[in-house]
Amino acid sequence: MGALGAWLIQTNKSFKYTIQKLNPIFISFIYISFFTVFIFRDEILGYNILFISIFERAIIAIIILLIILEQCFSEKSLFKMGKLKFFTKMGKITYGLYCWHFVGILIVTTLTKKYAFNTQMWQVSILETLLALVLTIVISQLSYRIFEKPFLRLKDKFAYIKVKG
Repeated sequence: MGALGAWLIQTNKSFKYTIQKLNPIFISFIYISFFTVFIFRDEILGYNILFISIFERAIIAIIILLIILEQCFSEKSLFKMGKLKFFTKMGKITYGLYCWHFVGILIVTTLTKKYAFNTQMWQVSILETLLALVLTIVISQLSYRIFEKPFLRLKDKFAYIKVKG
């Protein structure tokens, strides 16, 4: 879905113009749709209605694609996440978060089980979740500094077209 959005932005000027000039009301609708689907996913996209459940991932992907396109190209955004330093920092380590999240979860669940910090519901749902998130962020930052950043510095040496900035 992301590749389709990128292709449309690059090849279709009217599509890009439409995204640039999105109405703030439509932008609000995109975010409301995202949070509605996120919170009430099973009720809305549940398996009770076969037709909708078939297209569940496509519907979610389209909503997320619209958010990404709106954030990147809309001139009338309600806010830009890129201005928030936290999101910018997290954006740099997203690949590490994707790759290392299971390791962080496994370490935390193993330790909380060993030291009996998972005997109550709040410990499992809140404590383990927060500890796994923090540990995954730390591992991802280390991975970014040790592995990704050196490779990113080499990128321009092997590129046919050098991009400034």
